[in-house]
Amino acid sequence: MTGWRWRVEILVALLAGAACDGSTHTAGHVRDEAGAPVADAVVVLTRGGRRAVVRTDSAGAYEVTQLHGTGHAPVEVRFCKAGFRTEARAFARDDSVARPLDVTLRRSQPDTVARVRGPGPCA
Repeated sequence: MTGWRWRVEILVALLAGAACDGSTHTAGHVRDEAGAPVADAVVVLTRGGRRAVVRTDSAGAYEVTQLHGTGHAPVEVRFCKAGFRTEARAFARDDSVARPLDVTLRRSQPDTVARVRGPGPCA
């Protein structure tokens, strides 16, 4: 790598870090009432009007991070999948989000199925 190129890459990395020097992170598992993993459930972390969306893997595991500026704000984490009731956990401050955050989804009645809007955020 030439001398100027690595300097530019370091400068870009430092500027990116300065613009986004905070993060909210949680991880855990989503299971059904019998304790079985719920694969492909949608997990939405919302902080300050911005959302980070992920899906659980085949073991029901998820990890979600939202990058943001400094300061604290309320956080909500929602879990949903068709055929299950949506679950939500609210935290007064982003530094109080539980880790791990394990959730049990309960099967819903046919007329109360969890709905998913657009590309995946929970209804």
